[in-house]
Order: sequence, then C-alpha cells, then structure tokens
Amino acid sequence: MKPSVITHLEIKCPDGNRHYYYGSMSAIFNNWQYGDIGVTLRQLYYHKLSPTHPFENNKCIIRQGTIVRKPQKPHAKYDPFN
Repeated sequence: MKPSVITHLEIKCPDGNRHYYYGSMSAIFNNWQYGDIGVTLRQLYYHKLSPTHPFENNKCIIRQGTIVRKPQKPHAKYDPFN
C-alpha cells in the first residue's frame, strides 16, 4: 500500500506544546487562521515542506511526513442466505 502524506502542526504553548495532524496543508486552514499560527498557505507552499525541511516560527512548527498503514485483506462477502 502506498504511504499517505500527513501534515503535523505543533502549536507552541507555555504550558506544553499541542499537536494536530492533517491530511493536507490546506486542511490546517479550516481550523486555524493566520493570527493563530503566523503563516499562510501560500507561505507554506513557497517554503516547500518536506520531512527534512519543516517550517518553524515563534507560534508553531509544521512538518510533513508519511503515514504507513497496514494493508487490508479482501473481505469475504457476507451472504445472509448461505
């Protein structure tokens, strides 16, 4: 199975950093605004995130990586009449 890209947002807080995971960079901006994280989607695209090149400012760290899933086995079809 092909690994999927995952985007990790780490919000810097004085009482401990908070971690959030998204399926795309643009999904971050459904929950957060520029004032919250200090970066725009356009800036992230220009930054060219990669597993070895995260984005960091005084409010957050944004990383990209891959999520590896277990391959699914084909399911036997359920036939209630057998």
